[in-house]
Parts: sequence; structure tokens; C-alpha cells
Amino acid sequence: MAEAPRIIVTSHDGAVVGDLDPARLVDMVVVDEVNGERSLSVTTTQELSKGDRLLWRDGMLKWREYVVEADEAEHSAGEATHAYFCPWSLQYDLSRTFVSAMPGTGGTPATAEQALEAALGGTARWAVGAVDVGTVGSASFFRMSGWEALQTLVETWGGEVDATIEVGLASVTSRSVSLLAHVGDEGATRRFDYGHDVSGIRRTVMDEPWTCRVIPLGKAEETEGGGYGRKVTIEDANGGVMWLEDADAVPLTRVPDGSGGWEHPVQVVENEAMETAADLKAWALGHLHDWTRPKVSYECDVVQLAEAGMDAHGVAVGDECAVVDAAFGEVPIRIETRLLRVEHHPLDRSQDVLTFSNLVGGLGSQLGDIARSVAQVQSQVTSLSLNQSTAEYVSNLIARMNAEANATGGFTYITEGQGIRTYDRAVSDPLVGTEATQVVEIKGGNVRIADSRDSDGDWEWRTVIVSGHVAADVVTAAQITTGYIGSEGGTFIDLDNDTVQLGSSDSFHVVADSQELGFYQADTRVAYVNGNQLYIPYTVVLNAMQVGEEGNNCWEWRLQDNGNLTLKWIG
Repeated sequence: MAEAPRIIVTSHDGAVVGDLDPARLVDMVVVDEVNGERSLSVTTTQELSKGDRLLWRDGMLKWREYVVEADEAEHSAGEATHAYFCPWSLQYDLSRTFVSAMPGTGGTPATAEQALEAALGGTARWAVGAVDVGTVGSASFFRMSGWEALQTLVETWGGEVDATIEVGLASVTSRSVSLLAHVGDEGATRRFDYGHDVSGIRRTVMDEPWTCRVIPLGKAEETEGGGYGRKVTIEDANGGVMWLEDADAVPLTRVPDGSGGWEHPVQVVENEAMETAADLKAWALGHLHDWTRPKVSYECDVVQLAEAGMDAHGVAVGDECAVVDAAFGEVPIRIETRLLRVEHHPLDRSQDVLTFSNLVGGLGSQLGDIARSVAQVQSQVTSLSLNQSTAEYVSNLIARMNAEANATGGFTYITEGQGIRTYDRAVSDPLVGTEATQVVEIKGGNVRIADSRDSDGDWEWRTVIVSGHVAADVVTAAQITTGYIGSEGGTFIDLDNDTVQLGSSDSFHVVADSQELGFYQADTRVAYVNGNQLYIPYTVVLNAMQVGEEGNNCWEWRLQDNGNLTLKWIG
């Protein structure tokens, strides 16, 4: 086991508590993902408080800050062991701020830096850092949290979010948020070879069209009448040819035309900012591989990566890497990927899991966050106070689920005719998802969620939403507005008619409404209460009925021949 890293603990108000004792550190897992989950999970015998902040310096000497959010304690013969889940402090802080801004909606488009200033408008803890995203646009940050505004910003202006923490002798001295066109090192200085002889590396090919040619289109020409005509093409700068071709992708994507020749799959790409054929061609050539190479992700550990020919030492999230993939055909194809996600185990680096991909998602926007978050919440509910009101409990539960959903990522697969599935990790077969532990499936008119499998290995869909109906093992809500609640056993609450029944109608059951409380044996009413009177119909009562055990505080109810009911103490 490697030497435990130094982790500084500060209280919620910034005061330094001290260091996390390395001798009491059982496990530590750091997840770092481009525009996705950033979290720290710590297992230790040292007790921390909710809201404490943990500062850790990674291998690139960059400070990372996390907030203690959930504690799952386990007591044994020795000390209690605590498992703390700690989300990224940026996500934690901005989720608790409020902004109401409309950057760029006043007629003049806003820059990305102006939009970032608006998203951080609800806090002074975080300042605007570096911004090198050059796009302009407009969006609504109306009455939302700063974290939601940051997500909207990324969706509108693009870019990748990073945070910088400066630490002095006594505490954190500054926090800033950067919006970068590219997190990590650009330029694929490292590569590994993936082929049929490589084992242990999970490879997922995204379900997207694959082409070898692109037709770039630029800005539309303005006509004399104020309208717009044909768009700029590259023909004038490309020898009269309107398309660009990736020669390496041609033999892997072309199809026979039926007459001895070939047809080449093509797609149209547009950039309204390009006004000349030369600029349009230069832009398209710079992105040609983004469109003509398959969207692939590779998940492996550092040992498997070394066996595939790459030293992962010194690689950081966002760094570019080349993959020479021989599994697409006879001729290997070079795919430019990036290290998009790292699951880092500082105490045992051989357990590190690295995910390389050429597909970058939005800021915590994957549907798979929901399934994963529900599973995490189930293990964290015990940390909630039992003295909370139901509404407060549900409010905290929803806040936790949203926080976890925003801080985690997912892998989404679209299969024609089979809908959309989002898994908590990359899978080799989108319709089976063997490698995953949670899944959300969306089809026409229904949504299903599962986090377990049956004995045959099939998903157990325990949460199902179809048109007009929701089925789940557990439903938690602060308020349910309905007209009727019933069970298969016969018990029901009819709120529209103010009627409650306990038990099945074909055996003994109780019915209460606004008029009376009745006791029934099948269809026969054996007793009922109306007002302050108890009635027992003569036709269904035996001569005597005892309440309690004779000789031990027992009363006897006896029906007299004249129809009167007497109550007698018989000891």
C-alpha cells in the first residue's frame, strides 16, 4: 500500500481543524471527470463533521477541495469506521446560491466571461478565473441556483469547467472558476495500441453514424431584398470539390454501389462564422477527424494500459492521447482521444481506472446520474435526523439526489427500435450492459430504472413509469394528492367518498366513513359505531362474548332475551 497523502481538514467556516490522520485512513477514492463527476470518498476511523472541507493536493500539485456531505458509519468490536462521500466544493457551494440573470438577452450577445460572472453572481466565495472560450450568446439564468446557471452556460457557450484553489499557511486564500476551451494538455504526445490481442480493456463504440466525407457550409449570402441565399462552400478553395475526405476512414466506411464502384458516406457540417471558402476549409480540416473517426471510449487500469504500450505516469484528466485501434478492420485506424475520467486510488494506484474517449458530454447532464444517485441516497438516508419533519426529510432527500445527479456522469447508448439506455459505466453491449450496476431505459411512453439483476442475469426493473402509471418499491413524498389508494389485499382509502376499509371484503374487515364505523364478516355487519353508541345486531350475536382472558381482567358481554346487552366483570 502506498503512503497516505496529506489531507487538510477545515471547518465549514474555514478554520483549520488539522490533518486527517494517515494511520486512521482506510481507503480513499478520487473521481475526476471532464464536465462530469468530481468527488472524494474517504473511509477512516477518524470522525469528521458534516460541512467540513477536505483539501488534497493531487499528483500535478494542484489543490482540490471537497465537502463532507454524507457519513455511513459501521461499528464493530473496535473503533467505528466512517465512509464519507464528499462532492466537489464548487458544485456544493454553487448549488446553495441563487441567481436571476439574463446574460445576452438585451439585444447584445454576452461573452462567455460575462455569462460566467452572471452565474457566479450569488456568491463572493468564487471569482471568475481564466476564460478562453470565444463564443458569444444569450441564455436565461432566471431564478435558479448558480450550479444550474453554470450548466446552462456550458450548454450555450461551450467550454469545460475547472476550478483553482489557492491555499496559504492557515486556510484557503482564494477560489476561482475557469471556463476553458480545453482542460488538460493538447496534442497527443502519448499513444497506446488497441487490437485483438489486448485483454482487460473495455471498449465501447458509440451508436452514431460513421462517415468518411464531410461537406462544410459557412455563412449564408445576404440577398438584395434582405433575405439569405446559398451558403458559403469550400469549392473555390478546394479545386471545385465541395467535400473533404478522410483517407484512413474510406476503406472502413464505404459501401458497394451495386455497379462495381463505391459509395462514400457523407455528412454536412456548418459554421455560420466562416465567411470565405478558405477560412471554411481551414476550419473543417482542423476538425475533420472529429467527424470521420468513430466515437469510442476505452476503460482500463494502469496495468492494462502499460500492457497496451502506454505509460500513464503524469497523465492528467483532459490530456489528449492517440489510440491506434486495430479492431475496426485490417488496417489500424488512429483515433485522437482524451483522458476524460479517472477513478484514482492514492493508496493503491494499481486500482486506478482510466477512461479515454473522443466524446465529451455536458456538465453533469447525463440521465444515468439519476439511477446512480438513487443508489447512493439509499445508503445515506440513515445519516438524516430522525427528528426532521416529513417535508424537511423529503426536501433534504431531493436536494441530495439533485446534488449527486449533478456531480456524477453516465454513459448513454441509443439503439434504433430499442430506445435509450444510460448506464453508470461504459458497457460493451448496449442492450445487456453486463459491466454496469445501474441503468435507466427510455422508450416510447415509458421509463424503467434498475440496479439489480435476477438469477438469469437480466435486469430487474423495479421502478417503472408508463403513461398514467408509476410502479416502484418505495415512493417518498412530502405530500400526495389523490382520490383513491388501494392494495391487492382489499384495504383502500377512498378520499373522494370519505371511506376507509381495512381488510378483504370476503373475510373480517372494518369500514369507516363519515356516518359510522362498521365491523363486517364477509357481507354481514356484526357491529357498528354511530356517534357515541355501539350497536351489535341481535341476529348475528351469540349469547355471550368475552373480552380478555377469564380470571385475568376479563369482561363478559351478554345479550339478554329481551334484547338488552349487559356488560359484566368476571375477573
